[in-house]
Amino acid sequence: MTDETKILQLFYAAALSDAAYHYGRHRVFDKVTQEKKEQQVFSAKRQLSQLGIEGLTDVYKRFSQIFGCALWSIEEKNGVITASSNSCLLCALARKQGSPQPCRPFCINPFTAYAAEFGYELDVQETLWDGERCLFVHR
Repeated sequence: MTDETKILQLFYAAALSDAAYHYGRHRVFDKVTQEKKEQQVFSAKRQLSQLGIEGLTDVYKRFSQIFGCALWSIEEKNGVITASSNSCLLCALARKQGSPQPCRPFCINPFTAYAAEFGYELDVQETLWDGERCLFVHR
């Protein structure tokens, strides 16, 4: 990975953190989160196609490569896919900035929409915002 890519990933995470901060400051965080959720469901199939993603495990691998926000470990066993991460750049930046929890609008809702495209439901068991890691289970 090039230094330029790392810089772009940092700027991307910072832009999301800044958006969460301002949504919260202007008391529209919940409304924006809901609107984004609806849009994410609508656009998930197209986004997956544009990125050449053909399976749920590829979502986590590809997003780690592109955005570098969370480095996901993926396990697939008996039709259940578990994704976990011990670090999240967005959570770290959002905490420092005093932003609301960015997990739902920028991670959980999109991953829920992507999972649905592959016939899975997302069960968020833990996030780094409140716990030791992000732990997402797909059935």
